[in-house]
Amino acid sequence: MRDPVVAIATPLGESAIAAIRVTGDDCLSMMQALIGDFAPVPRKALHVVLRNPEDSSPLDDVIVIYYKSPASYTGEDMIEIFCHGGLVSVQTIYENLLQIGFKSAPPGEFTKRAVYNGKMDIFQAESVEQIVRARSKEEVELSVQTLKGKLTRTFKDILQQVSSIQVKIEARISFPDDIEEDDQEIFSDINHVTKTIENHLYAHTYIQKIQKGFSITLMGRTNVGKSTLFNTLVGYDRTLVSPYPSTTHDYVSEEVLWDGYSIHLYDTAGYIADATQPLDIIFNERMQSLFDSSFLLVYILDTVDFRKDDLLLIDQYKRSNMILVVNKTDISSPDPSWIKQLPHHLPMIEISAKNKTGIDELIQHIAHTIKESLGKVPEYYINQRQFYVLQQINSILQSIDSSSNPFLDQIAEDFQEIVYILKEELDVSHNPKLLEEIFSRFCIGK
Repeated sequence: MRDPVVAIATPLGESAIAAIRVTGDDCLSMMQALIGDFAPVPRKALHVVLRNPEDSSPLDDVIVIYYKSPASYTGEDMIEIFCHGGLVSVQTIYENLLQIGFKSAPPGEFTKRAVYNGKMDIFQAESVEQIVRARSKEEVELSVQTLKGKLTRTFKDILQQVSSIQVKIEARISFPDDIEEDDQEIFSDINHVTKTIENHLYAHTYIQKIQKGFSITLMGRTNVGKSTLFNTLVGYDRTLVSPYPSTTHDYVSEEVLWDGYSIHLYDTAGYIADATQPLDIIFNERMQSLFDSSFLLVYILDTVDFRKDDLLLIDQYKRSNMILVVNKTDISSPDPSWIKQLPHHLPMIEISAKNKTGIDELIQHIAHTIKESLGKVPEYYINQRQFYVLQQINSILQSIDSSSNPFLDQIAEDFQEIVYILKEELDVSHNPKLLEEIFSRFCIGK
């Protein structure tokens, strides 16, 4: 028996529709206090008016969908109420549901009940929250693969491999004269499963990169159109643009989404050559720090005002992660004589930030550079907790591999520990403390 709970599943604020969820024993009969006679058909939308149970005054005109146990998200009887958005209507319905006996659901309560009721395992449950908090298209795609059971099958495959090795080790210890396999075959199997674990650990490294996002910094001399390009790339007038040099005196940042990747875009002030004033020196140091930490530098040149200072700055900051962008091509074509002076190993793109020509090519080039830096796309999402579990197993395997003369008795104990760790992960529903820790990070209503 689990207490009936309620949660507002959508953020409060002005919106067309808001969702309120209830789940638990007796939730169907309890809803009669707000609806009257209530005999809905499971999974069929029902149009009703919710009323205050004390005076029958209308609360809102809503759509109600009933999910009968066990064919629901939580595995219990569950009802979703779709009411008008806003603050007053949603809060009023929620308060009335509390008054008739529903308890306020803590974070992740619906998904936790789904785990307890066998509707999903812990990996799938964690993927639900990962989808909610995703900051890139790839995070969503990889989390969906985990939700579909890909990571669960991976852990089961590892458990099967480890269990098979464990059987061989114990048989070798108990019946040394009757087993044909020698120790070398066992160590070969251990080496194989170690490489498998290491391949899975890579998935987390990939995830960390896309979660962090990619910093792209616009740099160049003053008045070459950095801020105009910045505004074009972010889609609105984020920074002040003027015909006067050095309008920008610091860097400005904005986050955008390109090809599913989270991009931290920086617009910087023009570099101050021969800085002598304390403030100018601090400014140059700050810009240097930003340039050094950037994933990609976009050096902007003015097609009608090319100077030798450009070559000096490009040479000063030249590196493999730099793109040369020739701006203001709406006014004039680049002069071939100075184009030839630019480093040939750096990609160059011609644009007009003002007329927005060449912008798509620039974005596509940056997105392609990001994809190349990431390498092979993993098959699923691995979060920090799951990564730590795999690291534990990998450490045990590495200690076996690094031992100059390992004893089979000790290896057998190590594999018992690995099997225990894997079984704990695949059947975590019996570990309330871990479940509380995991679901405390969920949002309300999930």
